Amino acid sequence: MTDFINYGGKKYPIKISFVALNSFEKESGKTLAEVGEALEPHTIILWHALKAGHRLAGEELTLTRDDMEWVLDESLAEYQRVFMDSMVKISDALTGKTETKKK
Repeated sequence: MTDFINYGGKKYPIKISFVALNSFEKESGKTLAEVGEALEPHTIILWHALKAGHRLAGEELTLTRDDMEWVLDESLAEYQRVFMDSMVKISDALTGKTETKKK
């Protein structure tokens, strides 16, 4: 599944995936556990997540690496929602948890 964030009046596909997170770790030398509340690592994660999302959607990524701070400046809340939802899904998949409906 691909999510989207908005920037400059356009929707961009984004995918927080194994490839995106692994690329972040290789580039930064940090694990997700080490990120904490730091903001800078999210520019790296966003870049790789946009690359993964565009590849999955079969679209060309027209943004540049230098755009990432500006993208987050405009769409931080959307990015955070996608990031947190993805982390929950990944955690649930790793632990075997499934969604349960509230009664």
